[in-house]
Amino acid sequence: MAQLTLYHAAPSRSSIVRWMLEEIGEPYDIHLLRLMDGDQLGPDYLAINPMGKVPALKHGDVVITEAAAVCTYLADAFPRAGLSVPIGDRGAASISNGCSSVPDASSRRSPTAPFRVRGSRAAARSAMAISTP
Repeated sequence: MAQLTLYHAAPSRSSIVRWMLEEIGEPYDIHLLRLMDGDQLGPDYLAINPMGKVPALKHGDVVITEAAAVCTYLADAFPRAGLSVPIGDRGAASISNGCSSVPDASSRRSPTAPFRVRGSRAAARSAMAISTP
């Protein structure tokens, strides 16, 4: 059994986290939820994420929710993958933004920057939902 478990539903933003897990190259388990059947509102899943949303990632005793928070956590927890961005670098905000939002047609982007930068890494981390038992 892997130390990482992704609570996943397709299609959802948990697909972003699954991609990130593939990028870090660590073994992980997937617990598939069927949103149409209401699995995310069952007592077993609500014990993992009381908000009943996906994704959620369990790493040992730590549970992280929200795609941007999970992506940031994984980049920091597995530095050998080379995906972490130093604190204070505007690139970290664009990574978090890319994990959590879909730009609308009115967004202005630089041809060299795939995401709009909306804040700092500290701001992105303040939105994380991390819990321990």
